[in-house]
Amino acid sequence: MQEKNERGKEIIKTFVAKKPNPLHSKKDRKLFNQEIQAYITSNNLGKSEAKRYKNEQTRLMQRELYCIYFVTKDAKSTEVDDARIIEAEVYQKPTKTKSTPERLIRILGLKNFETEMQWIQPLMVREEKRKEKEEQKKLKLAARELKKKKKKKIKKPKEIRNQKNV
Repeated sequence: MQEKNERGKEIIKTFVAKKPNPLHSKKDRKLFNQEIQAYITSNNLGKSEAKRYKNEQTRLMQRELYCIYFVTKDAKSTEVDDARIIEAEVYQKPTKTKSTPERLIRILGLKNFETEMQWIQPLMVREEKRKEKEEQKKLKLAARELKKKKKKKIKKPKEIRNQKNV
């Protein structure tokens, strides 16, 4: 947002969705392999060049990509902007020691809202339903706790109960 001189904006709503890896489904993997084979045969690549090309393409496909949906508003005029989706990549920067590699985020830029929203919308709906169920559970638990506390307050002291039994 700073690159586009959009200073003084507040983010109202956000949702982060991980892009599905296309190589996980069998159908997409077959299509990917066919495309690579077609490229190798059309460009007459040697064995080592073909292997290098295939490795590069699989590395590109296996990137950890996320789509970030967000809505902003102007802080002064409270004017709400249109929703936007940006794509970000999470990559690992190896450390010089044996410790775990550092995970960094690289913003790749704005994406087409309509095409990305087609697969993000069902995820958003599912997440909202899950949050709603969780909220209802908390309310039920709080009501149950309140009921227990009221019962404890109503209970008579032991001395009064013992006098009735005698």
